[in-house]
Amino acid sequence: MIARGPVLPENRAHTPPAKGGIPWFPPQPDWDWWQMTAFFNHVLLRMLKLDSASSKAAQITERQHKALVFIKGAPASDEDGWVPLRYVRQSLLADKATAGQLVERLRKKNLVMVRRPRENAPAHVKLTRRGEKTLADVAIRNRAALAELAAGIDPASLPTMLDFMLRYVGVEEQNE
Repeated sequence: MIARGPVLPENRAHTPPAKGGIPWFPPQPDWDWWQMTAFFNHVLLRMLKLDSASSKAAQITERQHKALVFIKGAPASDEDGWVPLRYVRQSLLADKATAGQLVERLRKKNLVMVRRPRENAPAHVKLTRRGEKTLADVAIRNRAALAELAAGIDPASLPTMLDFMLRYVGVEEQNE
């Protein structure tokens, strides 16, 4: 059973920042802001713990699982599903060498294919059938636990929580 985490504050309205302030960070964080931060971090930690257990069961590392997820869900893929290695690197917040080594380990496990469209061109990656199956197996393992985690969240608070999460990671600022 997943323990209920911090409670999301009700009716949390966003207030515009003071001049020169960070859009989502109040000049003086109040109790609601800290409660929202605690809730958000609780959900993230639960997700990481869940991914860790499911990844181990599939005999891949958490980082390899994240790479497979980013490759599968990449908006940067072409019509055949090939994704620039640069996208995977940026999604994992990794440097070139780390991303290259990670993809090479996935290739050796027959979870991804790697190609270069032409000589000296950037590498592209794509999931193999085995990679697709491994990712699906992890998703199936996660489904029940995610449903239990979601059951602890009041549906009325989801818009507020999503707004906070997007502000927390700076997505709003990037889209402006």
